[in-house]
Amino acid sequence: MLTVLVVEDEKIIREGIRDCIDWQSLGLRIVGEADDGLSALREIKRLHPDILFTDVVMPGMDGIELLRTIRSDQLDVKVVFFSAHKNIEYIKTAMKYDAVDYLLKPFSNDELVSVMKKVVAERSNQQKKEKHIRELEKRLDSSVPVLKEKLLRDIILNEITDVAIMSREIQNLGLSLDPDAQYAALAISTDSSRGYHDGGLSFLSGKLANVLRLALAFKHYAHFLQLAEYEYACILQFGEVWTADHIELKERLLSVGHKSEGDILGCGRIAIGSVVNGLSNTHISYQQARKALEQATPEHGANVIPYIQGADHPVTRRIIRETIYTIETRYMENLTLHGIAEEVELSANYLCSLFKKSTGKTVKEYITQIRMEKAGVMLQQSHDKVYEIAAKVGYSDANYFGKLFKKTFGVSPFMYRNGAR
Repeated sequence: MLTVLVVEDEKIIREGIRDCIDWQSLGLRIVGEADDGLSALREIKRLHPDILFTDVVMPGMDGIELLRTIRSDQLDVKVVFFSAHKNIEYIKTAMKYDAVDYLLKPFSNDELVSVMKKVVAERSNQQKKEKHIRELEKRLDSSVPVLKEKLLRDIILNEITDVAIMSREIQNLGLSLDPDAQYAALAISTDSSRGYHDGGLSFLSGKLANVLRLALAFKHYAHFLQLAEYEYACILQFGEVWTADHIELKERLLSVGHKSEGDILGCGRIAIGSVVNGLSNTHISYQQARKALEQATPEHGANVIPYIQGADHPVTRRIIRETIYTIETRYMENLTLHGIAEEVELSANYLCSLFKKSTGKTVKEYITQIRMEKAGVMLQQSHDKVYEIAAKVGYSDANYFGKLFKKTFGVSPFMYRNGAR
């Protein structure tokens, strides 16, 4: 049932309005009365009536000023005027401020009933529209997360051909993504046996977002999505110009992990693609991250894995230099391909492939070459026994050392020392 507030400065007229028709049969109920505009405004704010049935000419605030104030304060009430004054300006102003109707005194009961039926119909239609809008908004609200996820999937998995359309979708969905900023994509694989089955995306995103906050001492945005069971992705937007590479990002993440929990995720691995300019290139970074993740074998101990590009890329050259330095300075240790691969945070197979492309030799071949070169120098410059030299260059088995030495130089260590080279 709709409620009505009656405003008239003469009490006898208010009583007549109240009693002249069967308000209840129209689905209406008079909830209050007022004798001027100011008291009417107070009652409107207190009672929140659906309909205001008010005189125009009243002491103090008149009906027109009351209507202006109602609209200015955005009070939701239907207004019907009545007046003995057939003033065209009053009528125009009333219509300007969206009054439903304007009755001239004296009006009949039928006229009042007709106008009130009109108001009830309008109010009913308005309520239906509002209900429909609320339902649409509810459906939209429920679909926005789905639409956001779909857009993020498109950005990270596919090449964006129309940046303008992408930008409009970002704006419509309220995503904090700048099409022109710098980005890096993270591919994340979690261990199904170690705690992410129930936590899912919300747990992972919360944990990793905190790590990113600690690792990056500047403004950034991280958008997470789940691509498959135990497979996640993160679009990382840099809020400032990032002059370093993604290897530096890896180092920062590892630094935070080592200071806090040792393992950033608690389980699983993060692979990082290179930093790219523009959101439309994020799929390239993600493809690199996925490739890095796939190159990490089960025995690969690293928790954060950078994407390593071709043999001529600075990052690749740096890894090759680190590998060569390790071999040339620690040849006397029990060096293995897998051990070195763990130190540079690559899979053994991938490191071996990169090293062979860069040097023409496998890691094992290079270890052997350095050891034989060092052994040759020791044979010439020292009086150490062969088994002692073998131990000094990393071989506990002197016979095996002798076979490798002869294979390398064509003569035995003894003959080599005696000048047969």
